[in-house]
Amino acid sequence: MAARVGRKASFRDHAGALHALYEGSGLAARPRALVVYGTSEFLLNRSIETLRARAVAGGAVAASIEATTLTEPTLHALCSQTSLFEPETFYVIRRCEQARKLPKQLELAPAGAGLGNRLCFVYKGESLPAALRNELGRLDAKAIPCFDPWPSEMKEVITTLSASLGLKLKPDAVQLLIDTGGADLVKQHNELRKIALIVAGEEVRPLTAADLAPYLGMLREDDAFQLDRLLLARQWAKALTLTDNLLQRGEKELALLGILASHCRNVIRVAEARSLPPDRLAASVRLPAFILKTYTQHIGPRTDTRAYARALALCQETDVLLKSTPISGGLLLARIIDTLGTPG
Repeated sequence: MAARVGRKASFRDHAGALHALYEGSGLAARPRALVVYGTSEFLLNRSIETLRARAVAGGAVAASIEATTLTEPTLHALCSQTSLFEPETFYVIRRCEQARKLPKQLELAPAGAGLGNRLCFVYKGESLPAALRNELGRLDAKAIPCFDPWPSEMKEVITTLSASLGLKLKPDAVQLLIDTGGADLVKQHNELRKIALIVAGEEVRPLTAADLAPYLGMLREDDAFQLDRLLLARQWAKALTLTDNLLQRGEKELALLGILASHCRNVIRVAEARSLPPDRLAASVRLPAFILKTYTQHIGPRTDTRAYARALALCQETDVLLKSTPISGGLLLARIIDTLGTPG
């Protein structure tokens, strides 16, 4: 197998194994079998999502199956290509650690290029049992280790996660994230996704600790996305209610203002570039794919951006007022949402 499975692998092993799969060109050169294993739930799920997305982008169809449900007929179907005129299937075979019969069943699978579809085995545990490791080795399965990173690797981890979301961080910003979120990869990823949403559409530049500080803390990623979705759906009353509830919970006014300003910028950019082909659209608006997809579902060629331009100017004014006057932050934020809901 491509990676050693007898020791706890590092994050660098994990990142290197993923990267090695896509060096070179051509789908045919990629392995027919993979095994994603380890104890980090976050890295296991992230690896599966990455591999599935790559497979689909290469023309495959993705499917998932529980290892405990495998029988000889189903295993034969997984290993066989049903039609020369249909796309191959990328099968994610989950919870292999619960399937004690799996090593014996895999003896029926043809080795290497004999597999008609691509198989991705998912095993949650410290190491693969010898029998399963031997069978996967016979299939020439490439291994992707998924273990929580060592403390010394956290800077590299955060830099990698931020880059995948289109963010650039200066060293002091990386250190601030480590100081506030520690080694919790789920929390760190949620914070980075929230920041990516807030700064989306801005000119790409390295962010400092001072840039991140107003947005770190209590505001959860799901709250930030919920507010953005309500605004996209033009559900102004619900957006006002959510904003008020978040303020009463103690959320930072500047963090909410950042979401409103980002929303206005994104709508204007996407509406103005809506006629471009998908690849040029993404480059033009400078939005991560997971944000751009949401916006393009709601914004059409007839979207009137005048209210968003007025609201964006109001966001700039509100930023000054929040820092210099005792006016209620709730009232100032409500004024922006009211402007979005006022046509003409």
